[in-house]
Amino acid sequence: MLDIRLIRERPQEVERALAEKGGAELVNELVACDVALRRLIHESEELKAEHGRASQDMGKRHPGGAIPADVREAMRELADKIKQMDVLVKEADEKV
Repeated sequence: MLDIRLIRERPQEVERALAEKGGAELVNELVACDVALRRLIHESEELKAEHGRASQDMGKRHPGGAIPADVREAMRELADKIKQMDVLVKEADEKV
């Protein structure tokens, strides 16, 4: 099994090495999938950070739990986006 970092950093070398053994044609696809996975992970982490900041802000602005319905709905929507993004990350990771 090849380390993804090696494939990511030196795809041409890996492609040449696999030319005789087979699988060289998959290197570019793997690199593209890895790029997509890393982008999804970054987006997911950004959403989670945004959710955390919003939660802290909500606690400061609404002490005692008197949170307006529109704020709760916005937080719920953000949480749903995070769940969807986590599914996409898992699928992309399995593909890699």
